[in-house]
Amino acid sequence: YLNTDFGFMPRKIRVDHHHQTANKYQRPMTKVKLAISPNKIALALSLAGNLGKNWLGNRKTSEITLKPLNIFLSAFVVLALIGCSPAAIGLLGTYSTGPAKAVDVTQLPPMRVVGLVVNVPDTLRVSEANSYKPRADIVWRGDPSGDRYEQVKAIFMDGIGRGASTLQGDLPVVIHIDVRKFHALTDKTRYSVGGVHAINFLLSVVNGRSGEMIVPPYMVHANLKAYGGYRALAAERLGQTQKVRITDHLSALIVQELTGVAAKTAE
Repeated sequence: YLNTDFGFMPRKIRVDHHHQTANKYQRPMTKVKLAISPNKIALALSLAGNLGKNWLGNRKTSEITLKPLNIFLSAFVVLALIGCSPAAIGLLGTYSTGPAKAVDVTQLPPMRVVGLVVNVPDTLRVSEANSYKPRADIVWRGDPSGDRYEQVKAIFMDGIGRGASTLQGDLPVVIHIDVRKFHALTDKTRYSVGGVHAINFLLSVVNGRSGEMIVPPYMVHANLKAYGGYRALAAERLGQTQKVRITDHLSALIVQELTGVAAKTAE
């Protein structure tokens, strides 16, 4: 046993997989792969340091006492970042909060999309900074420098329009898209650690004949895994650029949202 500031703790726990009589309450161990980026770890360590300083204030404390405290706080913050809810993840810029889906589309007649309206508000913040995760609503490097609002709109029109064109039901509808976040990767992130294409938008559906609201606006979290490093370069050689992958993802996603049938989206 180790004598620590937190009391006596076992020096080592030995698990014998060949004998199952040790403890009837003991659960089998399971390997868990933690999907946490270096950015989150750095953020956790920074937060832990600040928490430690705020907690201890100006009290004189030895380095030996501080180390267990910082380790404990770091572990706590890292675990919180891994297991937090979508609302909490929003602090890291991955999710936007919004209303949930209120209508079960499987109970509606099959749809036929006769119109598509995409709005990318000019109130969204654009960043051209080449940092790991700029604080902005729109981050896009998949097109040459230009009007990022128009470029994002074109991606939605292409992806959503392509997927919607496959729906040939009896109910004519018009889709309304209100983009809230389109945060792809900067070059610095794409060619190193990779991450997530954070894409959030409000989706609503109205009757193409009467104009009646069929599906009230709700938030769609269309996040997509973003390749990094060698995998990003390999994907580009196969023609799977950021733009191609995101467009294909939106195309499959809109079919899923309007039919209620799970679609195979990009991995």
